[in-house]
Amino acid sequence: MKKLFYLLIVSLVVLTMYSCKKDSDPVNHFSFQGKEYPINEAVIVELVFSEGNADELVVPVLSFTNISGQDTTGLLLSVFDEESNILGGNYSSLGQDEFESASRGIAPFALIFLSAITFQDETTYFTGHGGSLDVSVSGDNYTIKMNSISAGEYGDLLDFDEDGNFEYSEAGKIAGVYEGTINKQITVLSMDMQNSDIDINKLIKSIKNK
Repeated sequence: MKKLFYLLIVSLVVLTMYSCKKDSDPVNHFSFQGKEYPINEAVIVELVFSEGNADELVVPVLSFTNISGQDTTGLLLSVFDEESNILGGNYSSLGQDEFESASRGIAPFALIFLSAITFQDETTYFTGHGGSLDVSVSGDNYTIKMNSISAGEYGDLLDFDEDGNFEYSEAGKIAGVYEGTINKQITVLSMDMQNSDIDINKLIKSIKNK
């Protein structure tokens, strides 16, 4: 009987330790407008512009997906750093007006990449000014934290009326964490053609300098 009692005590201690560890471990998810979305799939697509040239630019697009039954909610975060092509550190979330002159951050929209949260009904909110993303990489393991990243709607995303106002209206903030391995894909993009100097990197910069 005494042996059984000790076994029960040990079992309770082990269960308590496991429960505490489970509670303290980060749960991979993102949240928006008060609703939490567990992350079922995570992928990083590295878009490489002007590969091998002095102005080579790598834009990692972090893609997180929540799949629940027939519903799919996706989160894309495109980060860039014109001084370094190594993913890591803190990236401030930029508004479309800030993206024109910034050299590092979360890009709300460009010709090829964007940062947005999108829902099954095709509702999409682009990121804007406010909040940031923390990324650290150790081997194949990623630790990512989303810090109150603003997301909303742009009434004039490309400033077609050229008044300098992109008419941004915040709809909510994106928060969340991810820790673990992530599949990575590398996509080299170029629009260079014979007898043409068209280059996607130049097109992206033209949007930034619009």
